Amino acid sequence: MTSLDMIRVMGNGINLGNTLEAYNHNGYLAGADPDGFETGWGQPYTTAEMIQGMKNAGFDTLRIPVAWTNGMNFEEGNYTIDERLMSRVETIVNYALDADMDVIVNDHWDGGWWGMFGAEDTAVREQALEMYKSMWSQIGEHFKDYSYKLIFESANEELGDRL
Repeated sequence: MTSLDMIRVMGNGINLGNTLEAYNHNGYLAGADPDGFETGWGQPYTTAEMIQGMKNAGFDTLRIPVAWTNGMNFEEGNYTIDERLMSRVETIVNYALDADMDVIVNDHWDGGWWGMFGAEDTAVREQALEMYKSMWSQIGEHFKDYSYKLIFESANEELGDRL
């Protein structure tokens, strides 16, 4: 299937916004587990029934924005995504696939760490690239056995001062 073919079959889309992209590294969700991030901006906990309701309302594609750095201690150079976050994303992906929807998973704003790519300091830019590669390697490995109905948007709102 080509990318244009995929766009044709994706149909109407809906964004699961203000859930898994709620960002923690500024402290107001300190100590929260992935469930705390998901509801931290006032949204309800995502259920299979909610996703099925979206499908029943005429949506064919679900976009799941994720702040992946919520699941890592990147400030200290640890780019390993917490399995609880990965598992929660997978659960919601499966809800959508079970509802016969296509799914887009992305890295969404994520506290603005993308600004590191625009840093004057080469070492900071290199750190951003290492984190990016590590993040998407883990996500790709985790979801490697999924069908073409799961696609990835590697970045959103990827602004750096020098870009």
